[in-house]
Amino acid sequence: MAKADDKPTTDSSDFLQGYRDREITQIEFEYLVPVIRQEVGQQIRNAREDIGMSQQELADKLGTRQAYISDLEKGKTEPNVSTLIKLGHFLKKPVASFVPAHYRDIIGVTVIDRADLSPEEEEMIRSMRAAYPILSRGLIMHLLRSIVDYDLKVDEILNNMGKP
Repeated sequence: MAKADDKPTTDSSDFLQGYRDREITQIEFEYLVPVIRQEVGQQIRNAREDIGMSQQELADKLGTRQAYISDLEKGKTEPNVSTLIKLGHFLKKPVASFVPAHYRDIIGVTVIDRADLSPEEEEMIRSMRAAYPILSRGLIMHLLRSIVDYDLKVDEILNNMGKP
């Protein structure tokens, strides 16, 4: 049974660093929900402001009210999956970028930053877009992440071969 003192006393990123080492209690999750909402809302706000879009412009694109965008950005409500996908499209960001970095490990998401790409990798992305113009940017990134994940798994298997 969870105790009242199970509530995290630090910010969520410090608290989450040890999530795999122990079971997170229900009280801790209850504490995290509004914190997560606020942090996701801040990521949405940052993405919107980065491209100079107003809350009203985003609301119009989503077919909703400006007050809903305000509530999302303040963490008063949370977007469903289809809204996240639309947000990613209209804000020109991968959906995973709305998840703060310290949560990405929990859900197994990697966001690829363009600054981390080599010129060869950028050329491969351009070639994929030219060859398959119907593919969305998100789908291309998903395909590339799958390739990277596969390579990492193969490397892990090869590194563990012959080890007791």
